[in-house]
Amino acid sequence: MLNKELSTRFCITLPREAAEELYRQADSLNLSVSAYAGQLLLKHLNFSSDNQFLPEQISNMISEAVKEKAAGETFTVADLLPAQWKQLSRGQKGIAAKSLAALERESEDIVKFKIVSNTTVYLKKGV
Repeated sequence: MLNKELSTRFCITLPREAAEELYRQADSLNLSVSAYAGQLLLKHLNFSSDNQFLPEQISNMISEAVKEKAAGETFTVADLLPAQWKQLSRGQKGIAAKSLAALERESEDIVKFKIVSNTTVYLKKGV
């Protein structure tokens, strides 16, 4: 049985400065270098569909959605992207979850509230 998406691995050589920048950007998005490089390559090749979001776009959507939440409101990562959630791939959902977890670690505006069935529920703190 074939997977829904087949993938191919590539080995590339980059100048040191480019590799360092790739690592820095991937780390800032809390992604593996491989996942981030793959998304950049797909974007450069104009290979995308309606549900192809770059990790940086997903991270920005999460950040903006958190800003829209009212103080005292609880939410999950899926609650932040209701229109896109069903269309996101498993990997993209993971990127969204990692982005929200990173935002929680770096921000004082949200905290982990509880975990329900392996789903983290966050709380927007009052100002």
